Formats: sequence, structure tokens, C-alpha cells
Amino acid sequence: MDRTLLVEDVTWLRAMRDTKHTNMPLHVAMKLRLRGYVVPNGQTYTLTLKGRDELVDRERESLFG
Repeated sequence: MDRTLLVEDVTWLRAMRDTKHTNMPLHVAMKLRLRGYVVPNGQTYTLTLKGRDELVDRERESLFG
């Protein structure tokens, strides 16, 4: 699990997982893209497997602490 991600970053990852069209701020998109959590897809970004795994890890940790 990436401990350097901010709460805002994780919130945007969750929003991307839950909806297909999310207009996230450019600074968040670039940070997530540089870390490999999202990829550009036309005018929007798509969540990668690494991004989904990050969300699963965080949810698992919150359940089992």
C-alpha cells in the first residue's frame, strides 16, 4: 500500500472506480498517472489494475486493521 497518497488522491481513485466520467483536477490526475494508478483515455482517465489493487488494499486494511 502506498502511504504517500493523500486522502484526496484516494477519494479520486474511489470516484473513478464508482463512475466512468470523473473530472479530477489536473494536479491529482498527473500524480496518479505518474504512479501508474490511472492512464489517459481520450479526455478522461481510466483506473489501472494497480489503482484497483491500491483501493482493495486500503479497504482490506480498514476492515482488518
